[in-house]
Amino acid sequence: MPEQLLVTVEEAGKMIRVGRTRMYELVASGTIPSVRIGRSVRVPVDTLREWIAGELAAEDSSAAEPHSGAGIRIGGGDGERQPRGTRSA
Repeated sequence: MPEQLLVTVEEAGKMIRVGRTRMYELVASGTIPSVRIGRSVRVPVDTLREWIAGELAAEDSSAAEPHSGAGIRIGGGDGERQPRGTRSA
């Protein structure tokens, strides 16, 4: 079976382990690019991979400087998990 080029927003969310609502927010804000086919919205798999690579590179290059990751934090930094609804300093 050929590799999928496009996935639904829900499928993309499952791929990167974020909830459906958060994934739709990322797509709607343009943080994660999407393609509209009629009334359907699809996320290009290659673009999703590129976005992840960009987030990782930004985190590596500027650990002290904030970047436009739309609130997405990849990796825990110090390895500790924060309870939901709290922010790390």
